[in-house]
Amino acid sequence: MTLVDPPNGTFNVGLNIKPHVSFSEPVNELTIPAALSLSYENGGPSVPATVTVAANRLSATIAPSAPLLPNTEYEVSICGYADIAGNSGYCMAGSTFVTGASADTSNVTVATIVPRTPKRACR
Repeated sequence: MTLVDPPNGTFNVGLNIKPHVSFSEPVNELTIPAALSLSYENGGPSVPATVTVAANRLSATIAPSAPLLPNTEYEVSICGYADIAGNSGYCMAGSTFVTGASADTSNVTVATIVPRTPKRACR
């Protein structure tokens, strides 16, 4: 895994979060649903969820079956996956985060676009 959202150590995460992970190379999508998990911290049980792998096989999303519990610590981890060449990935805890008291209902805004392109008329 190269990136996990929410990042490790994040607090006050919305109860409706769908953790997202990115990989450095395409993964075998058949290995990800069983390998990627969201669990209660400190060895707790896995949260019932559906794991979806992106069409380009460079990311996956965990969609919990129900909203997460408020003010609770969770861990995103992965173990037992492979890339498309059959190479095994490392077992690792990717991110630990703590939920807040409610769902996140704020709108997303663009903070930065890289690379910056010249201004042009919108259609």
